[in-house]
Amino acid sequence: MTSLPDALHVGFSKCASTFLQAFFEGHADIFLVNQSHFFAPFEFSKYRTGKEDYGRLFEKAGTGQVKLESDEHILLPLFHPVLEAAATTLSSIGEVSIRIKDIQPKSKIIIVIRNQVDLIVSRYSEYVLGGGKGDFEFFVNEFLRCSKDGVNYFQNYYSQIIEIFRTDFGAENVLVLLQEELSRNEAQTIEQLCRFLDIRTQQPSRHGLASRRVGLSNLGLKVVRAINRAIVTRQEMSYKRAEVRIPYLLYKIVQRTIRTLDYYLPKSIKGDKNAIVTPALGARIRDEFRDDNLMLEKCLCRDLSTLGYR
Repeated sequence: MTSLPDALHVGFSKCASTFLQAFFEGHADIFLVNQSHFFAPFEFSKYRTGKEDYGRLFEKAGTGQVKLESDEHILLPLFHPVLEAAATTLSSIGEVSIRIKDIQPKSKIIIVIRNQVDLIVSRYSEYVLGGGKGDFEFFVNEFLRCSKDGVNYFQNYYSQIIEIFRTDFGAENVLVLLQEELSRNEAQTIEQLCRFLDIRTQQPSRHGLASRRVGLSNLGLKVVRAINRAIVTRQEMSYKRAEVRIPYLLYKIVQRTIRTLDYYLPKSIKGDKNAIVTPALGARIRDEFRDDNLMLEKCLCRDLSTLGYR
């Protein structure tokens, strides 16, 4: 079917996804489908409806346009049983890759990764913005070893995930981008992405809060958690909105106001969000992924020590 996508940006969440989606949407050579939930999360997946149904999403693509779906949650197909946050296991990633190959075996795959310490801090910010009340230590402990079933739901073992997709789609059809490099050298990273998609190099036209979902600062986390404790009766759960003691619209307005202020406040006032990572927690996260990150360096043929991967 010619209407099936040429490429899939599959994740990860909190790895410049909003920025990339704004770029894809603004590029004349790309026809973008944003978050169809066809492949994941499994709980809401439309995969069983078949490729004809999926292909209809791309029928309006122009001649010569690259048909692309972007959904940073494809690599987070599960939900944590306690935190209700989107979650990843290697077995679920294997199932996702099988589903994509079944529908479109010739698809190009785009994966954006981020060092695990920074990523889990950003994921914690997302959890708090969803109404979560637990502190960072509780969040880390639950993700790395769930109190309900003992499973690690933060299996961001990148070298193994990359190998799964390279095996199914071929190494030449899998592009791995580093969020840290996109942040440090945007133009070069975007040029690499355009070459992979075989489209004209075009730099992003939108920047700022509208095209970025920046995690809360240390101050912002404290303020939002205090609000959650006071008014949230149930946090967001599997795409169900939070339940609060005030009108929900008012709750979201307060939250957006805090996020905007937090974004523009100088760092000297709001503090570094990574301040929540104690030496012990940082060591635990790095120890969990040390061996795989060493394999990742071999996989990507480069030293990642200066980017926080070890």
